[in-house]
Amino acid sequence: MRRKQVTFATEIKVIGNGFFIPITKKDVERMGLNPGDDVDVTVTIPEMIDDDR
Repeated sequence: MRRKQVTFATEIKVIGNGFFIPITKKDVERMGLNPGDDVDVTVTIPEMIDDDR
């Protein structure tokens, strides 16, 4: 199986009792995805750097 990978920054949103990560239409089209497609999701938390040194 061939895998595609796209990286983008976004924020976790809340709807009701669930959390979701919005993906722009542009990114969905770029990956060739359709509603109902199965995907693998990897979440990386960005490193925060304290600039108040």
